[in-house]
Amino acid sequence: MNKTTKYISIFLTFILMLSSFTFGYSVPSKDYSNLEYTEGVLLVQFEKNLPSQAKASIRDANDVVIDKALNNTGLERVILKGNRPLHSVINQLEGMSGVVFAEPDYTVYATPINAVYVPEGFVNPLDDTHYGLLWGLHNTGQTIRTIPGDGFTDIDAPEAWNLSTGSNTVIVAVIDEAVDMTHPDLQGVVIDYKKFNTGGTAYEHGTHVAGTIAANDNALGVVGVAPNVKIMSLSFLGSNGGSTSNAILAINYAKDHGAHIINASWGGGAYSQALKDAIENFGGPFVAASGNEGINTDLSPHYPSSYSSSNIISVAAVSNTGQLADFSNYGASSVDIAAPGVDIVSTYPGGYAYMSGTSMATPHVAGILALMKSYNPQATTNALIQALYESGRSLSSLNGKTATGKLADTDNALLTLGSGSVEPPVPSSISVTTTSPVNNQTNVKRSANIIFTFDKVFTSIDSTKIILKDSSGTPVNFTHSGLNTNKLTINPGPTLSSLTKYTIVLSEGAVSSSTATLSPYTLSFTTGKK
Repeated sequence: MNKTTKYISIFLTFILMLSSFTFGYSVPSKDYSNLEYTEGVLLVQFEKNLPSQAKASIRDANDVVIDKALNNTGLERVILKGNRPLHSVINQLEGMSGVVFAEPDYTVYATPINAVYVPEGFVNPLDDTHYGLLWGLHNTGQTIRTIPGDGFTDIDAPEAWNLSTGSNTVIVAVIDEAVDMTHPDLQGVVIDYKKFNTGGTAYEHGTHVAGTIAANDNALGVVGVAPNVKIMSLSFLGSNGGSTSNAILAINYAKDHGAHIINASWGGGAYSQALKDAIENFGGPFVAASGNEGINTDLSPHYPSSYSSSNIISVAAVSNTGQLADFSNYGASSVDIAAPGVDIVSTYPGGYAYMSGTSMATPHVAGILALMKSYNPQATTNALIQALYESGRSLSSLNGKTATGKLADTDNALLTLGSGSVEPPVPSSISVTTTSPVNNQTNVKRSANIIFTFDKVFTSIDSTKIILKDSSGTPVNFTHSGLNTNKLTINPGPTLSSLTKYTIVLSEGAVSSSTATLSPYTLSFTTGKK
């Protein structure tokens, strides 16, 4: 080896050693230039059981400080010191032992198209003055604009109300802007409110979404798909969108505080493993807007609706004639089902408004799921989602555009799921194992007690189902003992007559427990002279 070659070899060895010491291994740079995220903020997932001291050492080595722990499994929001390229810090973190992944804190946005106040003068003879405008629930062709199609389309909500109008024990978390709890049509609907974003509070989008799900059935305005369920208002979106980290905090809050379903009428940013993990950890149905770019999300994913998580339901928007809205994203594998999303009237700060978007389609589906959960409280997430998909109505406009090719149908969904009410389970049997005297025994002492031993402990005795009689059919009085044991003692009291046949009948249920009851049993014996 000549001197030049030797020096090059030493230099390369030094570089490889330095790289190994500093970064662990080389990670390809990622391009974040076209994505929106919170400047100077990262999400870092440490290994679950990594000691606190090890986490601190990793932060120090990367010149970042913890801002907030986002869960109890090692996910943190950290703040970068100085002005360094984002990809450089992420690559450095992901190359270190103890770090599962690092990513930007992406910015996401609500997904409405527009908002138009409901004109004055719309009156309907039904209870709610704007009920006649709710084509998504019951369609007679009533919208601002009608898109040509094959007839009028709706989700059959009034038909489903014959089965359920919702239970006040079912909670839908509206993770969005805040919900206007002072709105007359949302009085008493919101049972929990928490704000996760800093700065001002926006209400327009969140209030509209909440009204579609659960506006009161009263003499005012509109009515929700599930008017008796409750809303948990978790505000993380402001006028400039919201952060992935705050969305995660809201999802975790929903899980920890008893929400059954999440409505997520928002999207944006790139793939976030942290957000996907939080959604899957929630476990309940996570109803997500498919997005309003009019694109095929099989090819260009829209998050969070495009995650493959089994509890995510991605919702497209259709018009009142069943046509896929021109703005709605679609995807034969990435979008699941459709719902009304064009010119949807709902609650709005100061009154009511028309809005369009997959944001408006999503709460129709969340409302359907809330009715389903009310109708069958024992239904699992998988059962709810499968019944929703199976019960939808096929639309030609959705062929190849969604995984089901269907429009969600409230009435069919409840019927497909079933109420979950079943006949009470048949109790198991309590059986007689031994008796004293034995059956058909003769020369039994006239003063003898009659003892039954069972194969199970009993906790209740019904003396009306125990009959002791002589051969002429004359009843014999007795007392009994043995509760909470497996042995029943019958004491006839006065001495029995001599040389007489007696029969004791234990009818079904003479003794029982919470899970078992006695099978009928008959015992006969004959007394002796003494």
